[in-house]
Amino acid sequence: MVNTTKEPITPAAEFIDAKQVQPFSTFSLKTLQRRQKEGHDTGLRKHGRRIVFHVETLRKFLNSTPTN
Repeated sequence: MVNTTKEPITPAAEFIDAKQVQPFSTFSLKTLQRRQKEGHDTGLRKHGRRIVFHVETLRKFLNSTPTN
């Protein structure tokens, strides 16, 4: 479920923070955190208090997730 706006969002960095995930994914931050706890690798990583997402892992997760 990748963002389907006119211009695809392609982050240049290897990691993006939680605020940058919102336009990149149709899932909310809370849903991504819940899926991570359920055992799915959403790319979520913690650096101290900061929550970041590994872009390639997040893309793989979003492309493998059913749209229903």
